Amino acid sequence: MTWLCRPGLTQADRYQAAALAALPLFLAGISVWLTGKITPWLVGRTGSVARVRRGLGTAGSGIACVMLVIATTFENPLFAMLAMGVSCFGNDMCMPGSWTACMDLGGRFAGTLSGFMNMMGMVGGLLAPYTIPIILDSAGGNWDVPILVIAAVYFVGAIAWLGIDPVTPLEGAA
Repeated sequence: MTWLCRPGLTQADRYQAAALAALPLFLAGISVWLTGKITPWLVGRTGSVARVRRGLGTAGSGIACVMLVIATTFENPLFAMLAMGVSCFGNDMCMPGSWTACMDLGGRFAGTLSGFMNMMGMVGGLLAPYTIPIILDSAGGNWDVPILVIAAVYFVGAIAWLGIDPVTPLEGAA
């Protein structure tokens, strides 16, 4: 994805980049809506809320991982941003199940659990401005490397979803 870093971008290139930057958020929004719509149907078909949440979490994180890896292979900005957009789509497939799991697991402490989950999720956002420049410097300015690191985190997330019990209330939460 060296097109992101090339010198001498024209004003038209900047406008195109700005338009393409909206694509991931747009696809993420569609994903949350769509996942919320299909989840009850999937639960009806499988008979298991836990299996559906786990499956959507694993699939979503897996899609996010794979599409980020694919995004690094494109030189064409449109294709790269489409791949990143589908990555965001995958990421947000996890969201409805994550937040509803907080309600089921947390019981009367659902707000506390949701806040804690959100806070822990923001640790990456807090560390990114400090770690990405270090990774970039170590990689000789190659933006593919930090994107691949993020893809690896999604891979770990996909594996972690396999072991999550997203329905059993935590002890003392009822």
